[in-house]
Amino acid sequence: MALPDKPSIIKWDVGLPDQLLQAIGQLSVSTAQLEETLHLIFWRFAGLTHQTGPIVTDNLNPKRLSEDIQHLAKKTNQPKAVCEDLEILFAEFNVLNQTRNQCVHWNWVALDVDGKSVPHELANKYQVNRPRYDRKAKPPKAFTIEEVRTLCDDIAWLQRRLEAHAMTPDELRKTRGEIDADAPPLTRMFADLFFPAPWLDIPDPPAQPQSPVPEAQTQPPRPLRSFRG
Repeated sequence: MALPDKPSIIKWDVGLPDQLLQAIGQLSVSTAQLEETLHLIFWRFAGLTHQTGPIVTDNLNPKRLSEDIQHLAKKTNQPKAVCEDLEILFAEFNVLNQTRNQCVHWNWVALDVDGKSVPHELANKYQVNRPRYDRKAKPPKAFTIEEVRTLCDDIAWLQRRLEAHAMTPDELRKTRGEIDADAPPLTRMFADLFFPAPWLDIPDPPAQPQSPVPEAQTQPPRPLRSFRG
């Protein structure tokens, strides 16, 4: 419902080119898919269903989800290769998510060669500025349209890597087998493009043998003294 005083003859423009707006829109969609995958992984490790899961994770932000998933993986005795893979993926997530937040939540401006704000038709570069309500001292950051597109690709691939963790190993093997069966003849690992899982079926390392605990040195009992009254 629009405000009654909104002028209908004016079409508002944010002052950015369509290619940049398209890249930012794609970034938002890719991130939403990644965030949903985080919820699905949490539910699987916590033994929750699609009915009970939202009750638990509805208000958890992506950073908290990523931290809790790693704790759950260890507490539920997930294979060592799974835990190590999650550590790698969430380290990447922390970097990408910070850059994504800048692209989506900071203020975009078009600049000329001298760094002055200009209409996008005259722009040589684009920059995001920290919002004034954000008290953290962070300098502006320059982006090209191609860099935003690359960020979209990186997040999409991260989502692909994480999606495998939302499935049980048996489900994953079945899905990967079906994809490989339909792959072109010259492509052996077609499934790695759609459900990559480099950690799958890596056995846990053998347990290190415990060093024997030396038996306590016992001394023979001392003979009882006899006392005469």
